[in-house]
Amino acid sequence: MGDRRSLTIPYSCVQAPYWMSMCVFMGFTAVYLQYLGYDNTETGMVLASGTLLGSLLGPCLASLIDRSVSQSLSAAILIPPVLAAEAAALFILVAFPVKGAVTSAVYSVFIAVSTSVNTLNLRLYTDAVHRGLQIDFGIARGIGSIGYVLASFVLGFLCESISEKIIPAAGIVICAMQLIAFLNFRNHLKRNVSEGGCLAVLPESSEKASSILTFLTENRRFSLILLGTVLAFYSHGTLCSFFINVVENVGGGVGDLGILNGLMALFETPVVLLYTRLTKRWRTSSVLRFAFIMFTLKAAAVAAAGSVTALGAALVLQAPSFGLYTGAIVLYADEIIAHEDSAKAQSLAFTVTMIANMLASVVAGRQLDVLSVSTVLWIACAVCAAGSAVACLGVRNTADRQK
Repeated sequence: MGDRRSLTIPYSCVQAPYWMSMCVFMGFTAVYLQYLGYDNTETGMVLASGTLLGSLLGPCLASLIDRSVSQSLSAAILIPPVLAAEAAALFILVAFPVKGAVTSAVYSVFIAVSTSVNTLNLRLYTDAVHRGLQIDFGIARGIGSIGYVLASFVLGFLCESISEKIIPAAGIVICAMQLIAFLNFRNHLKRNVSEGGCLAVLPESSEKASSILTFLTENRRFSLILLGTVLAFYSHGTLCSFFINVVENVGGGVGDLGILNGLMALFETPVVLLYTRLTKRWRTSSVLRFAFIMFTLKAAAVAAAGSVTALGAALVLQAPSFGLYTGAIVLYADEIIAHEDSAKAQSLAFTVTMIANMLASVVAGRQLDVLSVSTVLWIACAVCAAGSAVACLGVRNTADRQK
């Protein structure tokens, strides 16, 4: 990491505040909206609307970047205006902390733009690597998980000691941190590129980037993975979107939510942080299959939990499921997809998890108003098992990574 070409530390600083922002969206949306008077169905509709917009915005931005001529449109250019839109939405939420159409629409916009930042952050990574620079994605993503942990602990404490009303204001602070981290990374990138001479230009490709539809048609097995991921992540989306319901079902409260939400991210952190070292003797394809299987086991453990302690123990399985998936899917896409389509592949891999969240928000949100929490979680577990099977069928064997 001390090498001149290494941008692991600056990129880690980009990942940390991004995942802190995702903590606001994934961990505390239901807390905030229910504080304003939304029921589970209404909360689910807001989450679904924002996720749907984000699932469309992310791939569209990626496709624009992939098809841009002479890099006239890049992630580095798009990040500041996207962060500005995120901040604007949060300021409106702070100004109008009441249930209504304005809050519903603006919160949906906040979710959409905040999730699409991940597409741009991933493109920063692939662009830097293809310029010959070095970034250990596992370490950077692990630092992102640590940021999520800290945000969850702090937000849980602030909500319990002050008020849930503080959540959008905390989001503004985190948004500012994202901008500062990006500007720092961009300065490091420019410095390394200028010192590297030929590094200033990405390698030219003889192939032109394809449209999203063409990409999905030409990469059918990868498309099968995407389909399986939607179903496999359904249980994860149900848990994250309605974590407060799950916690209250086993006798906990908002303070416990902050702790458990943070612990879930904390459990995955060592795996994400040390992904490269932990899996150096495994094929990326094997790691990915194993992660999908562990998603189902985690879903079953969460559904079976009958206390706050048991729920915390079940969340240990976040490490071999989400933790391994996070590193494996990025490397897997990089290994089997050409660089000219890399932004689309990475964006779609992330977008399908958002689609899973959208489905969980709508379906589980309605179910929670008419069924018990335990029943909803077991249904989610069954969907996850089907998705894991489909995704594993789509995974192609990659080269052995053992040296």
